[in-house]
Amino acid sequence: MKLVLSVILAFLLFSGASGQNWKKGLAVAGYHMSTVVVGALGDAYNDEGQKDLGHALKAVEVGMLVSGPFLYKWAFKQWPDFLLYCSVYPMMRFAAYDGIYNATRDLPLLYNGESSHYDRFMNNFPDAGKAWYKTMVFGLGIGISIKYTD
Repeated sequence: MKLVLSVILAFLLFSGASGQNWKKGLAVAGYHMSTVVVGALGDAYNDEGQKDLGHALKAVEVGMLVSGPFLYKWAFKQWPDFLLYCSVYPMMRFAAYDGIYNATRDLPLLYNGESSHYDRFMNNFPDAGKAWYKTMVFGLGIGISIKYTD
């Protein structure tokens, strides 16, 4: 937890984020994180054989992704701001998806399977390295949300 807070604080200090962006920036990060949670739960339930619940949660995930910018009325003045906003969801997904999916299926927290290219790539790293990198990406995602949200 200290590492996450340190990364967020360092990013904000060096980027010059104003105090006005905190509330909406955290809402953006929280919205993306909740979308990741719903998607991970949907995939886990699908893989456990509970297809109705899994498909319903995946549909909710897609609805959340599509409705997010309209729900919060996010306005982007320049393309780089929009691209940074779009980068937050993949960061949150990278940081949290595996842990949520594994916890739902009672697997080890940092477990990666063998079936996808991503799993095989992540299996090249020790668990401590995976945890550190995911924590850094999570902190960066929150920092970007706070800095680049009006």
